[in-house]
Amino acid sequence: FGVGWPAITGSAFTILCVPLQLWISKKCSATKQKIIGKTDIRVRIMNEIISGIQVLKMYAWENPFADLISAARKEELECLKKALRYRAGGAMSLLYRTRMAVFLVLLSYVLWNGHIGSIRVYVVMGLFNIYQVPMSQLMTKGCIFLGEALTSFNRMTEFLLCREDDDSHMGETFNGGDKLNISEPSFEIDREA
Repeated sequence: FGVGWPAITGSAFTILCVPLQLWISKKCSATKQKIIGKTDIRVRIMNEIISGIQVLKMYAWENPFADLISAARKEELECLKKALRYRAGGAMSLLYRTRMAVFLVLLSYVLWNGHIGSIRVYVVMGLFNIYQVPMSQLMTKGCIFLGEALTSFNRMTEFLLCREDDDSHMGETFNGGDKLNISEPSFEIDREA
């Protein structure tokens, strides 16, 4: 860097920010999981309503079910807002991390040498700006994407490990008696009725 050991202070600061990046990515992943759960609940309610829409209209139950959907959507939006706050915090830390590292390097150099020239300031700023992209931006985004990928992978694994059929009801009898057997059924439509 041309500044000697004071360069370690900026690098150390950047490395010490890694746990913050990991914490933010963990929180984003956990919040994403909550969002997915809330979305599942809302979609399930919508599917139930859509499948029974004629009954709803017949008995004028639209408003209570609309309130139910609104409540589910409100919970989902709260989780989304929380996720956006974590992402905003991560983005904010990206903006100031490099500047703070440069400040610490220059402060350490001034305290050590007592004087700094403009050439050294520009060299340090240029090197830390180059250093910012892989260390700050890509690492933070990589941690967040890894957390979201793990969340998606866990959901897919859970789905794929579900049983396709539930045989637990097979072989049941009614009131301890015989099973109901239907053979050769026939149906007719009475057009006069």
